[in-house]
Amino acid sequence: MQVIKKHKLLVAIYLIFTLVIVLLSIIKVPYDITSPAYINKIDTVIEIDDSASNSGSFHTVSVYSYERVSVLQYLFALCDRKTTVSKTYQQINLSNVQQRASGTIQKNVSIVNSLIAGYEAAKRYGADCNISYHLEGYIVDRVYNYLSTNTLEIGDIITSINGVSLKDNLIDDALNIVGSTDSYDLVVKRDNEEKSFTITKNDYINSNGNTSYGFGFAGYDYFVIDEAYPSFTINKANTYGPSGGLLQSLMVFNSLYKDVDLTNGLKIVGTGTIDFTGDVGEIGGMYQKVLCAEMSDVDIFIAPVERRQGYDYSYIGISSNNTWMIGNYDSNITATVDNIPYILNGLWYIGDVDTRYMAYGSIIQFYDESTLQDETNFLEGYRAYKTLNNTKMDYVPVATLDDAINYFFTIQNRTDILKKTQNAYNLYLNNNENVSVEEWMERVTRWN
Repeated sequence: MQVIKKHKLLVAIYLIFTLVIVLLSIIKVPYDITSPAYINKIDTVIEIDDSASNSGSFHTVSVYSYERVSVLQYLFALCDRKTTVSKTYQQINLSNVQQRASGTIQKNVSIVNSLIAGYEAAKRYGADCNISYHLEGYIVDRVYNYLSTNTLEIGDIITSINGVSLKDNLIDDALNIVGSTDSYDLVVKRDNEEKSFTITKNDYINSNGNTSYGFGFAGYDYFVIDEAYPSFTINKANTYGPSGGLLQSLMVFNSLYKDVDLTNGLKIVGTGTIDFTGDVGEIGGMYQKVLCAEMSDVDIFIAPVERRQGYDYSYIGISSNNTWMIGNYDSNITATVDNIPYILNGLWYIGDVDTRYMAYGSIIQFYDESTLQDETNFLEGYRAYKTLNNTKMDYVPVATLDDAINYFFTIQNRTDILKKTQNAYNLYLNNNENVSVEEWMERVTRWN
């Protein structure tokens, strides 16, 4: 007691300091922070039976994300160049339990989509594999505070919208059929019970502070895999969210396709969502993910961009002189079944790499930042990449699973595979009926 009395000023300062720290740790501010976390080896989550052996490895990359942080966390984050601070978006008010449920749904959907995309791609490239699946509906993973009350919940599977079946139509197709409307009559599957209700369009304040209108939910087309050969096993993941889809699909492809090991001894990391067709979607936390990959001594970082590749047989024609036409450009190369043009990194090739023509459409060219200036994911990750000193890591943007596969074939000089799989005839077959190459050549527009 005497000691306290003797040093009461110091004790008072200490108590005040402690109280301030406690208060700063408790008081919340409307800001979120994102910081680098760790990379995750994919084959510990998805295992393909009788898979090809890999000399390298595929990894997803995660970030730490905290919403409505304390004042103390906010101040520390401002001092850390690896951490991003952003304003909290008030329309998503989910409890911790709801956030985990949402993240789990996103992860499960990404795994199923990556399996479908990976198996279908491997089959397209000639691997001995097959997969069958069906559309179960549209699964809800997010609800907003302007959603009609007592209606949708996270985990609901919408099976019908205004009478249009979501077991027979993807959500975008169904909404096109339904047309513009201010209300939806929904049929929903919840805990194996069917429920029906109506939701209406309501107003809300968007992230820019302006008034918008919406229905207040989001989710994914929900597929169920019926059978796959070879079979696969899904183990419990230690991460949440959809961002592992692209790299998961690459790992699945590489496990099934035994002619070439895409990894080739490399440590490959990346991020990006994937849909069942193999199209890549953008994802958050790019800046931190690139820094995390560098800290993990990675060789290649695969970055998502959302441009869709305009592959279509109509970009190829045959002139009246029986030469290949690339768009409206005459190559003067005689058109035969043995030299069908094939596409690689946004260029058409005929016969060999010395003859190349710019492809028409919105096609990505690797390492060409000038064509990607409107891609926010690319720019965010690229800014982080440019801060790295003497890095050995390559930064590779892709828009589809095929983009990524073709990139790895290219750096291993396996254009022989691309000539077989990425020629105009095979690209046409991907979305059309089966026809022989001779029939296809007869159908290709002849230019006068």
